[in-house]
Amino acid sequence: VFDGGRREARRSETASLARQESIRTRDLRRQIEMEVRLTADSLATAAEQVEVAKAGLELAEEEQDRAKRRYEAGVGTSLEATDAQTRLARARQSVVDALGLYNLARIDWSEARGRIESVIP
Repeated sequence: VFDGGRREARRSETASLARQESIRTRDLRRQIEMEVRLTADSLATAAEQVEVAKAGLELAEEEQDRAKRRYEAGVGTSLEATDAQTRLARARQSVVDALGLYNLARIDWSEARGRIESVIP
């Protein structure tokens, strides 16, 4: 039965739609892979920042202890002790900030991998 080429046109249209979906699927897969890589890099960077902040906190604690001992021994000033306490407070805040950014990076990474429930109960 001759249908004026409608069957061939439908077949061609279906093949074209299948190719378009295949291209969209491939593009989406690449986009997801890139997002997973980028969020993994961000997570690694955030973890490094936590370590740097912790090292800074250790140093600030040592400096504060030294300033306190110098002040108690009468060879340091109250200004030195106060400055050391201020630096210690800033270092503690840096650790808190770094941990917050790390946790956000963990959430982003898990979300990119489709595993957000592993981070948020």
